[in-house]
Amino acid sequence: MAVAPATLEQDEEEEAVTATIKEFENIKTFEKFHKCRKCQKRVSQGANTKIATCPRCGIIKITNCGLGISASVAVKVENRELTLKMGDQILKKILNHDVIDMDDKTLTEELLFTDKQVTVTYSSNYIVKDIV
Repeated sequence: MAVAPATLEQDEEEEAVTATIKEFENIKTFEKFHKCRKCQKRVSQGANTKIATCPRCGIIKITNCGLGISASVAVKVENRELTLKMGDQILKKILNHDVIDMDDKTLTEELLFTDKQVTVTYSSNYIVKDIV
């Protein structure tokens, strides 16, 4: 079965928006998952299997995967509320430490009670791409 190669052109064409987060309102969703160590994309894994499928790299051993976190976070930006999607690398930059081994309660508490304003760049589909 042939898999069409993915391109980065789609990501590069998106227009980015920069905004300063004044307050983290709440965590709407929090999810831990496996991701490909090579390209960092989320992989899909069947139940009780030792393999996973990466959308870019193909079929790989689950032991060759790392863990990732995805969170949908309601934030206050310029007197309006937005829901932004943040991955573990962005959360790590905001909290200044690794977040992979944190449970959802601890991560939520640290994020909601952070007292610093954070300037982020996010895409048109509200995925945070970087901390400015």
